[in-house]
Amino acid sequence: MPISLNGDGIISGVTTFTTAVTGVTTFTTVNATQSNATNLSISGIATATGGIRVSSGSSIGIGTANPRAPQEIYITGAANGSTTDAIIIDNDNSNSNDNLATGIVWKRKGNSSTYNYSRIDSVRTGTHDTDIVFSTNYGTTLYEELRIKSNGGITFNGDTAAANALDDYEEGNWTPAITDGYTRTYGNRYGKYVKIGSYVYVFGQINLSTRSGSPGSYGYITLPFAANGMGQIQQPLSICQTYGFTHTSVITVAAQWDAPTELRIYETTTNANSNYLSPSGIPASGEIGFYYVFYTTS
Repeated sequence: MPISLNGDGIISGVTTFTTAVTGVTTFTTVNATQSNATNLSISGIATATGGIRVSSGSSIGIGTANPRAPQEIYITGAANGSTTDAIIIDNDNSNSNDNLATGIVWKRKGNSSTYNYSRIDSVRTGTHDTDIVFSTNYGTTLYEELRIKSNGGITFNGDTAAANALDDYEEGNWTPAITDGYTRTYGNRYGKYVKIGSYVYVFGQINLSTRSGSPGSYGYITLPFAANGMGQIQQPLSICQTYGFTHTSVITVAAQWDAPTELRIYETTTNANSNYLSPSGIPASGEIGFYYVFYTTS
């Protein structure tokens, strides 16, 4: 017979379970005062320490006698660093079609039942591939806002193309250096970068102390990531300050050249051309601060 819970916590027509229930080892007894119980406790369930409790306010507690919300699952004994499955949602659809979505839906009682105000779905995109999709409602239409792709990256506003996925965000430090053939020693050096997708924003400062040996052909600043490797690409280099450098005009241009992890320094001449800054123009003792943006395949 169907089991219902009255407002006073009494199960209609039943005081004790004496037979097994499908999916549960067995119910041993209804653990409540039979006459005027305010809560219903069901014990003896193998899958829930402490059993299931249905309060007179219709709150359901699994593993707890005092549910603090309409539904609460209380797990005890989990070790630090372990993973515990509190809820499992299993869709038994066994065909191989893609875009099978299984999710959680938020609705609001009193409005049309066709309105899904928000959703989180697990969407199968391949035999063993699954995206997580977040959607919200605007007007009367549900729109995909964000998708975490199974092969890495995040897409926005219904875009599912892997090429458009934001697949990296990173902030960090690196220690920039001048490479120009000389053996150099340094004072303070620091560099900071922000990597968003394939673009890297760097800011650094280098204090030069001494040099020895022989110069090379060019002067470079080292970078935290390899540049795009597309040969010579000149673009603006913002110089915050220089001290001791010898150049005929303002250093405003840089280029990735033979070594993609290094930035070749150029200076803009009066005829709007640019010439590389030779090592002789980089002092033994001096200072340079810079800001630069470049594209990387790392």
